[in-house]
Amino acid sequence: MRKLPPLPNLPDQEDPPDTGSFHNLAVEFSVVEKTSPALILGLAEIVNSLLRDRLTKEKLSEVQSQYIRPENCPNLVAPKVNKQIWQQMRQATRNTDSALQKTQGLLISGLCAVLEYSFTSTTKRTNFREREGRQHNFSDQIREICEGKYKIVFGTPEALLNNHRGIFRSPLKKHLKAVFIDESHCIAKWGTNTKTEEAFRKDYGRLGELRSLLNRNVPFIALTATATPDVRAIIVKDLTMRDCVRIISDPNKPNIRYAVIETDPSDLYGTFGHIIDDIRKNNIKASKVLIFCRKKEHVKDLYELFSEHLGTHAYYRPSDQEPVDDRSRIFAMYHKKTHKLVKSTIEREFCEEDGIVRVVFCTIAFGMGVNVKGAHLVIHVGPSGDLDDYLQESGRIGRTGNQLNHAILLRYKGCTRSKNITKQMKNYVTNISECRRTLLLRPFSCTTEASSTSSIAKHCCCDVCAESCRCVCICGTSVDCKCNNFCPKQQYQSIAEIAIRTVHAEKNSVNTTTKKIVNVVTDEQLTCLQDHLMAYRSELAQNCCHEKLLTGLDYATGYSSMLVNDILKNIKYIESLQSLKSQFFFYNDEHAVKTWEIICDVLSLVTEQVTSSNETSSIAVAGNNGDASESASDCDSEDSNISIAERTVRLHIISSSEGEETCSD
Repeated sequence: MRKLPPLPNLPDQEDPPDTGSFHNLAVEFSVVEKTSPALILGLAEIVNSLLRDRLTKEKLSEVQSQYIRPENCPNLVAPKVNKQIWQQMRQATRNTDSALQKTQGLLISGLCAVLEYSFTSTTKRTNFREREGRQHNFSDQIREICEGKYKIVFGTPEALLNNHRGIFRSPLKKHLKAVFIDESHCIAKWGTNTKTEEAFRKDYGRLGELRSLLNRNVPFIALTATATPDVRAIIVKDLTMRDCVRIISDPNKPNIRYAVIETDPSDLYGTFGHIIDDIRKNNIKASKVLIFCRKKEHVKDLYELFSEHLGTHAYYRPSDQEPVDDRSRIFAMYHKKTHKLVKSTIEREFCEEDGIVRVVFCTIAFGMGVNVKGAHLVIHVGPSGDLDDYLQESGRIGRTGNQLNHAILLRYKGCTRSKNITKQMKNYVTNISECRRTLLLRPFSCTTEASSTSSIAKHCCCDVCAESCRCVCICGTSVDCKCNNFCPKQQYQSIAEIAIRTVHAEKNSVNTTTKKIVNVVTDEQLTCLQDHLMAYRSELAQNCCHEKLLTGLDYATGYSSMLVNDILKNIKYIESLQSLKSQFFFYNDEHAVKTWEIICDVLSLVTEQVTSSNETSSIAVAGNNGDASESASDCDSEDSNISIAERTVRLHIISSSEGEETCSD
């Protein structure tokens, strides 16, 4: 084997300086995972244990139920596939989608927990600092109250009878001159038990205990704007008032005009479209409107309706820097579960004459003790529980100036079925012959009916009196009027009343003109027609993208199942394409034409109607093609989404007392 020659002796050389290139290259290609700074040891152990030991299904469900979506985060939900679309999926796709939904649900629950923890911890820190600063001042205030240094002291029944009952054992007892109880009708409304429910605020019924804590010569003054004789008797009895002086005033407000209007609960846009248009055009200069709803579902439906139609017009952002939330929204909803911060914002902005909030959807929670400036219209969606509540709620308006104000009650089928509505309130809703103001004031028996309405012009009193108004009659008598000078009563109606009555009249005229039976349909034909219409709906769904289908089949196709049901119910009245389009709302003319073709095929109407009036049919189809092109161009405009929402938002009708928000607010 040949040996290699030895290497020559080379002089020693120093290593070249490290420029960092190889170090950076090594770091870049390093497989070591990059991490953030370490957590607290205890928190790290909790995370590691949860990831190592999986939660049981029962424990996981229990944890998820504790953390729910915040009220003002409607988009924080896991998307769901429509049931009809789900049935058409392959099994493998269903399994994948189910796994994704579970993952999304876990992520959203975790996010809700993080949001709730962040909000709670921040609030606790803030409240703790505030309490630290206030605790000393509050204790000083209590000491000064006990020493009699304040001329007027405000308090709730709960505070005076429970937490701070001891102040009446202090020198305050000697200095106290009188006790005023405002909204004293709450003693009967909230402080007494009923046959089925306990008292909402039982301490109102305990206010008589103050007699034992004070000197006997301290007078009690009970104040309220609405108290029937029965309520007055309860107040006098609970406050142990003997030989008391009663100063009874007339609760009548002559600057409010009352009206009851029949409305269609399925056409919310037709009823409230004029208010939406006012906000879109005038923004924060729009007229103030207070809308009372009997159920929270009604509040939710109206809120969604206004949100869908107004879009970016729902906010007041003059500099585009304002937040897009409750602080800049022009309309708001107010009920007992509304957050306190949101409530305070609504009370501040709506009660100011030039406030940002112009429309409020509310329950009875907003019906008492709120002084609204600049509001001249109140609308009730369904009746109040009794006439007392209705007077209180309608009394939120008409507090400034002598301008004529309007209280409108919208009645609909089944609105008086609840057992929580008194007989007197039901009579007010169904009455069509007697003065509404007289019906409202009669239970209070504080004045004669004639004196309540004698100084008010009939056209300014109520809608019933307006029908018999003869203010421009020159005959000198309303019995044998021959001049035919009728009162221009429409001049004294509100814009809302005119708009709602117009929509209702148009619907009635359409219904009366189309109630002619033109088709005799058998059960087999009706079933076949339903199958064909639903098949056409499925065909439309197949042409929609997957993302659009997540919104639901009704939204995605523009061809709702409710539309199909309405067509089936009224098929015997449909005689032509024009009558079909006049009776039902279609997303575009193509849907209407296809529906008419299906009806003709199933009922064998093609040869009969087309051959008998060939010219008319061809003109109708040609005209519809032109309309279809117009509607297609309209769909590209900004209002295309409005037409969709107009047909999909509907009012929840609950005939029983379930879901109502009563005085527990």
